[in-house]
Amino acid sequence: MKSLRQGSSWLFQSIYMTLTIFFKKETQNHASGIALYFFLSIIPLVYFLNTVIAGNLELSKALYFLLNMLHLNFMDVDFSGSSDRYYGIFKVTSWVSIAVLLWSSRGLMRSVHGAFSVIFASPKRRNFVSTNLIALLIIPFSFLTLAIWVAGDYLGLLFTSSSSPIVSGFLHLASALTPLCMSWAICFLSFYFIPPERPGLRLAISVSFAWALSLALLQFLTNTTFKVDEYIKIYGSLGAILFSLIWAYIASLLFLLCAEFLRVSGKIDVIAMERIFLYSEERSRLATKIEHFLFRRSERLFEKYGRTCRKGDIVIHQGEYPSEVYYLYSGKIGIYRAGPEGPARMGEVQEGRLFGEIDCLLGASASATFLAETECFLFALSPAMFEELVNSSLKLSGQVIDSFRHHFEQPGAKA
Repeated sequence: MKSLRQGSSWLFQSIYMTLTIFFKKETQNHASGIALYFFLSIIPLVYFLNTVIAGNLELSKALYFLLNMLHLNFMDVDFSGSSDRYYGIFKVTSWVSIAVLLWSSRGLMRSVHGAFSVIFASPKRRNFVSTNLIALLIIPFSFLTLAIWVAGDYLGLLFTSSSSPIVSGFLHLASALTPLCMSWAICFLSFYFIPPERPGLRLAISVSFAWALSLALLQFLTNTTFKVDEYIKIYGSLGAILFSLIWAYIASLLFLLCAEFLRVSGKIDVIAMERIFLYSEERSRLATKIEHFLFRRSERLFEKYGRTCRKGDIVIHQGEYPSEVYYLYSGKIGIYRAGPEGPARMGEVQEGRLFGEIDCLLGASASATFLAETECFLFALSPAMFEELVNSSLKLSGQVIDSFRHHFEQPGAKA
């Protein structure tokens, strides 16, 4: 039960911060470019596939059924009955289609790279080989997806006519699951290899599967609840093009939203600590209440990083090398320095302030003793997590700079 509460806390924190950051960055604007290049690449891909299977009536019927189901038959071409009529055109334009496919595939990857540079902002450079290899894999993956889908429908129809319902049902199921598996694979390759810093493997697999599943569910709901054919009858091929662009935009939006969730969920503890440490009056009253509930009352965060000190406990001894950075959430911490007449009180740490960060970052011994003068509650952070927190927050880095300035202004401060 406890693990379930902590898991749900992690999930809700990640979802809230994903939506907050995603719309603040206006990453959805990049979805338009991805949708456009996807639309430009799917047309030559379909016609190139038709060129390959031209002359096979059953495969052409399966392709025609697939395109109509996905609302991608923009020209309303009946491939099943037009092999002789359109074969010459497709044969002439196939090489042009390949060139357009290569160009649009490269443009698609450039759009994804642009969006990921905003989502996965990092000073590290991307791996040139892996990112360009993924750009080349888009074409065969997409081609293979359509080909297997069409072949599955064709074989399903073939075995249905041969009175083999079990085999036919298995082939139809495999054909239906092919787009889901291929979408999952392409999304995983993008999420795992394109970002400068690779996310966790299990997390990348889970988030990419969630995107593929949501895409399949969206397609199912669209086909069952929304009468697209009625709009296509009214607007013709223009209505099909418009609907396909909208659908591609929504799919791209979900793709980037899942990418943002992947980044946020992998660093949710750092983001949550920033929300706890830095209270902002710029947030609305509703956002303040939500963040107070999600972060300041989070059992998971308080148990993982929290530490309770009784009155008289010494948090940091003078002369020792602190291994953690502390944040005083509640209580009073006194600062004492040893002298010839005994420890002298030099000041105190106010609630909502860091301490021990200077010595920890410099790798120096503590210049004073930090004593709990009342019952206190602290957050203890490792140097690696604190450094990541400072790098991601301008306000917190400003506090650290001020601490450095006060430290070096003191008499006898060590550089």
